[in-house]
Amino acid sequence: SSCAFARSFLRSVLNASPSVFSPFTLTTYSVTIFLAYNSSALATVLQERDNVNLVIVGHLDVPVSLKQFEGRVEVYPFVPWPSLPQLYRKFDINLAPLQYHNDFTEAKSELKYLEAALLEVPTIASNIGAYRVALNGVNGLLCKSTEEWLTALYLLIDDAGRRKRISKAAHRHVLGHCTTRSQAGVVSSQWSHLLRAARTTRGHSPKNGNNQISISFVTLAPIAVTGGGYKKIFL
Repeated sequence: SSCAFARSFLRSVLNASPSVFSPFTLTTYSVTIFLAYNSSALATVLQERDNVNLVIVGHLDVPVSLKQFEGRVEVYPFVPWPSLPQLYRKFDINLAPLQYHNDFTEAKSELKYLEAALLEVPTIASNIGAYRVALNGVNGLLCKSTEEWLTALYLLIDDAGRRKRISKAAHRHVLGHCTTRSQAGVVSSQWSHLLRAARTTRGHSPKNGNNQISISFVTLAPIAVTGGGYKKIFL
């Protein structure tokens, strides 16, 4: 179940070893289209900061503009989720870049921020969708343009104190507002509201002796092996 997944991920977080990597390391989990579209920001940073490495994780291709930094750009294959905490521990900054003006990426969750925050790794993300709601400049940075990405990257690369403050704020935010336990009251309240509305709309009431409400989840069977948290419902 999703709750079991969350508990297992938290156990992995607690068991993850501290980072021993040097020099400074950035990581990105995202779609190839963004890296191709806006890889100039990363290329500029790698050109101007020779103490920075880039790690790309997943089914991604290295853009042509980053080929010249071959010795400082590392590509990890798809990583099973139980191994993610150990991997996150190796990084100083987490990047969550998504394509702008795209319905699919607008609908993606802020999962990469949540995972990194549990390990106290600060996140820079595209200013779209759920990231726009979750990040506020205190617990993470949002970017809309190449210039904003450069500003955010340099800020966190050059200011260790800022990195630490953001990572601590993100950690507090996720533990306080984004876990199943912290949201139990909200979820219970919302379900109760939906059930009351359903009874009213469909005429269910104790008076007519029909007070049963059925809840169905209609979803496709797992069709992807590379992602999609929805498939956890089948475990």
